[in-house]
Amino acid sequence: ESLRIDSSGRLLIGTTASRTTNSHTPALQISGTNYHKSTVQIINNANDVTGAYLFFGKQRSGSPGGNTIAQNGDIVGQLRFSIADGTDMENQCAQIEARVDGTPGSNDTPGRLQFYTTPDNSTTLTERLRITSEGKFSLGTINATPSAAFHLDYETNNMMMLDNATGATQKIQFA
Repeated sequence: ESLRIDSSGRLLIGTTASRTTNSHTPALQISGTNYHKSTVQIINNANDVTGAYLFFGKQRSGSPGGNTIAQNGDIVGQLRFSIADGTDMENQCAQIEARVDGTPGSNDTPGRLQFYTTPDNSTTLTERLRITSEGKFSLGTINATPSAAFHLDYETNNMMMLDNATGATQKIQFA
């Protein structure tokens, strides 16, 4: 058996039973015992500038085919990286998320990207980088929307800069 469509309509490739990960039981599941059998590949072979695409979308009509406007803060798409911890696969080590970042309107779709990691001895994702619809970005432990083009939240009142040419580091102290 190469693939199965189970009684709930899920497409299972490389497995005969669906699996819940991060509290979701996806409609498409690929499972393998090596990276060849657990990899999804998308290739565009056109002789032009186009590439291969993976689309995420969000609308609020509650039914397929709708176009009801999304709202500020809505999640448009997430890439979740869940790992087995010896008990289950409910926890994530990292996540990348796209959200609506403002009020959308006709041909006006503001968005932001947020990057999360989970610290050691924890199961809670912490936002580490945010790029807003205004092009501002915030780095560190994010508690608010960046107030400048580059916003650094720091805990130790200093930052290290690395000179890639010489390998030297320079400490920058904040008051």
